[in-house]
Amino acid sequence: MSQNIHILLEKFFEGNCTRHEINVLKNYFEKDSFEELEAFLLDEWNDPKPNDLPREKRELVLKEIMKQVSVEKQSRFKLTAFLKYAAIFIGILGVSIWFFNLPADTQDSPEITIELEDGSIRTLDSQEDLVEHSDFTYKKGKLLYTPKSKPSNEKLEFNTIRVPFGKSVTLVLSDGSTTIINAGSSLKYPKTFLKGKGREVYLEGEAYFEVVSNPDEPFIVNSNHTRTQVLGTKFNVSAYPGDKDENIALLEGSVQVSTEGLQHTSVLKPNEMAVFQKSKNSLHSVNTNATDHIAWTKGIMLFRNEKFSTIQRKLERHYNVSIDCKNKDLLQQSFTGRFRNESIEEVFKTFQRAASFNFSINNDKVTINPKNN
Repeated sequence: MSQNIHILLEKFFEGNCTRHEINVLKNYFEKDSFEELEAFLLDEWNDPKPNDLPREKRELVLKEIMKQVSVEKQSRFKLTAFLKYAAIFIGILGVSIWFFNLPADTQDSPEITIELEDGSIRTLDSQEDLVEHSDFTYKKGKLLYTPKSKPSNEKLEFNTIRVPFGKSVTLVLSDGSTTIINAGSSLKYPKTFLKGKGREVYLEGEAYFEVVSNPDEPFIVNSNHTRTQVLGTKFNVSAYPGDKDENIALLEGSVQVSTEGLQHTSVLKPNEMAVFQKSKNSLHSVNTNATDHIAWTKGIMLFRNEKFSTIQRKLERHYNVSIDCKNKDLLQQSFTGRFRNESIEEVFKTFQRAASFNFSINNDKVTINPKNN
């Protein structure tokens, strides 16, 4: 089992997988690798952890697991075995957080949601002109945090914003720093930054930051494998769990990027990018055109000599579709292109001018086949 698949499998049982990542797992195990899932479950079963989940909720977890694999594959295994294996994930991987602590209607919300410190969920309906809350105001795709009163205590209270595929949102934090959060991403942040408590946020996915300078309180972006520290600058962080690399591209100012445990550190200058290679656990910097990396903030998809396997993930996030590419040669082909207002059908017709394949679109699923099919 590859490292990326292992990470995604653990994320699934933690309840942190995006729909695209669940599809990656589903496709992977439905092809030739379902026995690896059984091996994974057996390994966890042989290393038991405390488990206090009632039987009826264990069965609910099992049903959710079974939804991710085909009926044909399910038939190979006994139900009782899966119940035994599924039960242990509650203590190990926190499945209960996903299935039992979040309101059901927010687990796959088509709208942007905010989870407040108390665990309650606010939905930001894109059809509403104005949403007002005691801590924030949401208007026309922009979420603004303005402290209305001095915090009553010295404890940071965190909110988490989650952006579904096909959407993005602009967030103005309490210090005036601005971030644009891309599709399929989440950001955990204090609703109010407190003096002496630092300015730290936690990103999964991609976001562009314009940070207000404050030499006394460095701004830190934590992602899965990297930590980016700045005083005041403009930069983009791309840290999707399913991607092979994490990238930090600097437009203005200076940032210091380090890996988990501070094993590697890189200080960037404008038009440099830090690249963390997950497979090699290595960090290095390269020259880049940083403005290319924030084209998405203007609704532009920009590809420069990128393999279709990478472009596919970006298309899925941008258009909120699932792409099943059965043309293996296409996945390895590289493309350069720029799209702004084109439909998903128009995008694929453009790719067809440079590559030989057929495609069909059924609702939110795109299927790609070799030309001779």
